[in-house]
Amino acid sequence: MSGVLKLRIGKLLSGCTRKWQTASLSYKHTKLHYKKNKFAVVTVIVTVLTCGTLICVEISALNRKLSTATNVFEVDRNLGQYISLFDTDFSTEEFRKKWKASLDLEKIAKEPWFSWLQSRSTDPWRLLNLARSDDQYVRHLGVQALADRDDWEDFQYRNIAQAADCRTLVGLARSPDIDLRFFLPPPKQYKPQMNMYDELTTLLTSLPDTGVNKCVKYFTQVALKHGKPPDDKGGFWSFGGQTLASPDGSNSLTEKTVELCSLQALVSHSTVPSHCIEIVERGGLALLQRILEDKADCIKTHILLARILSNIALVQDLHQHVFISGWVTILAKWLKSENWILATVAAKALYNLDQDYTSSQLEEGVYVFHPLHRTRSVLNADIVFVHGVLGGSFRSWRQRDIPDNQIIPGENRTSCWPKDWLAKDMKRVRIVSLDYDTHLSEWYSTCPHDIEKRSLVKRAEEMIEKLRKAGVGDRPIIWAGHSLGGLLIKQMLSLAIDDDKYSCIKDQTQGIIFYGVPHYGSPLANISNQKAAYILLPSIEVQDLKPHSQNLEFLQSRFIDFMKSRSIPCLAFGETKKTYVKKLFSMLQVVPLESSNPGYGEFYPVDADHIGVCKPDNTDCDVYILTLQFIRRCLLQAKVENYLKDSLKRTGPKPL
Repeated sequence: MSGVLKLRIGKLLSGCTRKWQTASLSYKHTKLHYKKNKFAVVTVIVTVLTCGTLICVEISALNRKLSTATNVFEVDRNLGQYISLFDTDFSTEEFRKKWKASLDLEKIAKEPWFSWLQSRSTDPWRLLNLARSDDQYVRHLGVQALADRDDWEDFQYRNIAQAADCRTLVGLARSPDIDLRFFLPPPKQYKPQMNMYDELTTLLTSLPDTGVNKCVKYFTQVALKHGKPPDDKGGFWSFGGQTLASPDGSNSLTEKTVELCSLQALVSHSTVPSHCIEIVERGGLALLQRILEDKADCIKTHILLARILSNIALVQDLHQHVFISGWVTILAKWLKSENWILATVAAKALYNLDQDYTSSQLEEGVYVFHPLHRTRSVLNADIVFVHGVLGGSFRSWRQRDIPDNQIIPGENRTSCWPKDWLAKDMKRVRIVSLDYDTHLSEWYSTCPHDIEKRSLVKRAEEMIEKLRKAGVGDRPIIWAGHSLGGLLIKQMLSLAIDDDKYSCIKDQTQGIIFYGVPHYGSPLANISNQKAAYILLPSIEVQDLKPHSQNLEFLQSRFIDFMKSRSIPCLAFGETKKTYVKKLFSMLQVVPLESSNPGYGEFYPVDADHIGVCKPDNTDCDVYILTLQFIRRCLLQAKVENYLKDSLKRTGPKPL
């Protein structure tokens, strides 16, 4: 019914009501004054008939104007979901041509350029609709368009934050320079009946004891009892992540240290998918948020929490739980943190959540330094960094330490030169770092279980599996290893030669860089004084470095054959200074020049000790310039080889 019809009927009924009220009042006096009011009833009847007649006339007039085809629903069943309000002959050929042309619009709407045109819109709901599309390309386009908006009002961001699903919100969190107004605050946590540490203890003790490393169980039990391992003198100890140290060597650990130990144990448990499910089902995500609120200023705690979330995110069935609990908002904030370690670990957690963008996964110990966000550029190669003894992903690759009075004002200082310098000079590469536990003295050496897993071969088997899951092998690879890390690279390549499962890693290797790698062993393994023996003998890694051992010589021989057969370039640096090792001996040249020279490719002695050989002074020093030039040559060679392969596929081999 049209608005005009409603208005007219309303006026008629209003007038009718007024006349009816007048007639009713008149009727009350009919008994006393019948002769004076004998026309009252007649007036009411005439009024009702008049109003009814006018309503019928109005409806009839509008009905003539709105003519609906009687066969419209039959046509709709055959040709599409449309209803016509005009009397049209649907059986004509002319109409069918016009109808077919209208259906072509649906095909146009599926064209990529049409989605791109829609992404230029400023309407938040239209962009959100693109981000929810069934087509992956359109979804990425929608998320990108949302992330690029910086001119909306607060309520528009909040509307999207409330309506966005997990997939869209994770994509926004991984977008560069994202506006945090897209993310709602995490839900408030209830006040538990027990204190936070007791809750953490309860969670640890309720987790299954199957599927985890025996040493993890051993360390967890020690941490929960506030005890210390036998014969411990206050040195290093670890739960499978970054090693912590007892600050004072006292007979008991502090409450803060024990809490960190418990979180370290929870990190190890989270490496088992079934345990991740148990953690979530037992309220672990809410508990982690309460720990975050209580330790709002403790970066170490934040990093451990991000590592746990990174492992939980490996289980795709738990993504919705992470989203509902508000952790995506927290990770988005951490990704903007000034602490680059926290930002890197948060980026890893979001990477594992963003399975709509990539099918690869970053397991424990694998980190991506660059890019931290979604990128619109095609990545041309993977540069994989592997640290050595006494190193770590967040320690080995920093800039060389210099006294404060020698720092040049305005100099581009960095705590990770591959992330800051190399990523700037080589923008279209992915920079990956492998992290693993290795120390001269640590709690692991006192663990009575699983010592053999720390050998060179066992570590290489674990690492190459993780790298393959991270997508290493899908594009050209350039390796960079320091100390023991170089031997691990060689061992992984040896495994790839023997196992077709990893043949892509062998085939994609385009170059290798060594920094102080003991190809023929290190005198560090021959230390025999009593003080050193207490620390060194339990370390399997150091025992693998015995000079001229059969394993090292076989590995080196196989490596040289592989490099020569494929003409793969190699760049090596060797230290010329002795290294000061605290609490062991004063000075020692950990890797002599004759051992750091692989006997293949380019070799350069460096005026540095074993720790500083992989730490450039600045972007103008020889180590960094030679490294950058080498990588560029390798990538250029890879592009030429790929071009020739593609040309051969298109044209086929030339006849003899």
